[in-house]
Amino acid sequence: MAGYSTTPLQKKLGLKSGFQIAVLNAPFNYWDLLSPLPESLKVIKKPLDRNFDFAHLFLKERMILEMELVKYRDFIKKDRMI
Repeated sequence: MAGYSTTPLQKKLGLKSGFQIAVLNAPFNYWDLLSPLPESLKVIKKPLDRNFDFAHLFLKERMILEMELVKYRDFIKKDRMI
């Protein structure tokens, strides 16, 4: 199909082996879309207790997104900031 990328979603997102990730309000099929996950990838259950490599936030309102981004930004490992 023209225009369709065969690149896996986890690669597009830059997820790598050994990453620790935080996900907030993931859609029901999120993990299916990411599969197969990179080796040794760890999902942080309480992300605001520790640093992580990647955060994926799913929010419907801009104000809530802005508030959550401020909190999550402080926990992303500094060498991962873009």
